[in-house]
Amino acid sequence: MEGYYVDNRVAWNSKQSIDFVNEALGIRKPLVRGLRIMDYPGWEPGGWERKVERDWYRRGGCLRCDVSPYDAQGRSRVLITIQWHDTPDETGFGMENIPEITLYSTLDERGRFLHPFRLDRISY
Repeated sequence: MEGYYVDNRVAWNSKQSIDFVNEALGIRKPLVRGLRIMDYPGWEPGGWERKVERDWYRRGGCLRCDVSPYDAQGRSRVLITIQWHDTPDETGFGMENIPEITLYSTLDERGRFLHPFRLDRISY
């Protein structure tokens, strides 16, 4: 990894937060607060958008944010699992027939998004 990381790999409730940290550059900036992506770059459009139930997701909201420390190129990669339903079960995930859509974006060494969020997968 190139010397930067996130201080928490998962946020799944509004009390959890994730910060981007690059000690070499003296950077510590909020990445996720209250299940909202900070400096949200939007997402690339696609047919999967028909599954969106709440407008809050379009503005950077999520029900869960998972952050891997790096992608295949050694850069921090943000993976967001968004459940497009209003009634998650006790595990936080919906019933089998409800799609869970995973979007991703990549961060640079300053914690800036390199591109809008892209569709990674849809699972049930």
